[in-house]
Amino acid sequence: MTQLIPNFSELWDQPSSPTTHNYIICCTPRSGSNLLSFTLAKQGLGIPLEYFNFRENPKCSEFFNRICNTELDPYTASIEQKQQYLRELLRKRTTENGIFGLKIFPHHYPENLIETILPEPIQYIWIQRRDFVGQAISFYFAQSLQQWHSKRTASGELPSYSFKDIFEIFTDLKNLQREWFRFFKDRNVNVYQTSFEDLSNDFEATIQNINEFLGFPDLDIPDAPIQKQTHPLKLEFQERFINDITAQKHKRLR
Repeated sequence: MTQLIPNFSELWDQPSSPTTHNYIICCTPRSGSNLLSFTLAKQGLGIPLEYFNFRENPKCSEFFNRICNTELDPYTASIEQKQQYLRELLRKRTTENGIFGLKIFPHHYPENLIETILPEPIQYIWIQRRDFVGQAISFYFAQSLQQWHSKRTASGELPSYSFKDIFEIFTDLKNLQREWFRFFKDRNVNVYQTSFEDLSNDFEATIQNINEFLGFPDLDIPDAPIQKQTHPLKLEFQERFINDITAQKHKRLR
């Protein structure tokens, strides 16, 4: 594949191949999931994108209509239409070695759909970010700049500091992580846990461990397809937010 960053275009559609391995990357925004999914795609281990992010990603909705040959709002599609979509998804995005992957947030997970269509067994990769404040700041910047990874050109502006906005994101991210905790607590599934910090601190070893979990231990580890997005303001905002939230706690204790 000449393009290193996978997307929803026809260039990434695959010849129809039987699906023999499949996995789901369970994540929250700004958890390192782009780096993980792009790396797995670069190795030829499926093309794991946010295939159910219809509400927030217009490209995903366009993809739904393209592969299903329809013109509708996939967010409101019937269960039968979503079943057709998942079958077409397997046909279009299973790589020639038989691997299908998808990346998903908990609020996009289509209950009673994935398990009925995807062939068993399903392997789960659960990636978390231990630093919730850093994750919230990262989301705040990515949302304002409209730059969700380092290979994408920013189309927005640098944000101004807002404790209220960052706190809302911080709370939402913690709630999403709780949803994944509940999800795995209620299911006896094959899950591998990793983190943003693991990828940042030892990229090669982390990818090697995930390759071994998926059953492909002998692949060469590629260079990281994207880089961590840094900006001096992020550290400043993080320090201000920690100070502000600490001050809020002290007020409540008085």
